[in-house]
Amino acid sequence: MLEDLMTVLGWAGFGVGLLAGLLMIPLGLGGNFVILGTGVIAALATHFTRVGVVTLIILAILAVVGELIESLLGVLAVRRFGASKWAMLGTFLGGIAGGIAGSGLAPIAGSLVGAFVGAFLGAFIGELAYRRRVAGSLRAGWGAFLGRLLAMAIKFEIGVVMVIILIWRVVRTG
Repeated sequence: MLEDLMTVLGWAGFGVGLLAGLLMIPLGLGGNFVILGTGVIAALATHFTRVGVVTLIILAILAVVGELIESLLGVLAVRRFGASKWAMLGTFLGGIAGGIAGSGLAPIAGSLVGAFVGAFLGAFIGELAYRRRVAGSLRAGWGAFLGRLLAMAIKFEIGVVMVIILIWRVVRTG
């Protein structure tokens, strides 16, 4: 009886971990690493019979790729909108600073809003300082915003792939 209860609680926790990871991604948090951590716990709990080392390595690679995409795509989108290197640097630094400042104001949603606003303002200020044109600076800021949005969408898709891989491994070998 107790063993059955522990099994049910364990798999419920598995589901909650996967769902929590996915919900964290749009908030600008490390949801893919929560999904990876859930996979590690599932691997340990099942003595690596359902989730193996190779699966965990694949999940880790996907999580890191998601973070890299999130960090770089905003910068590259700004460049695509014809912005200077100063705007690209402003996007990167502004996104980080905005995320930190936003999380201080409102811990969860604030980091998301702060990262978007920070990326926009960083690109805008960087471009304005370099070219001294408001129209071009607004265009750079818009590029930063769109890049951040696209990066979040791609990172979320990677998270969904990670969840599918974990569920497939658990169900297929279960």
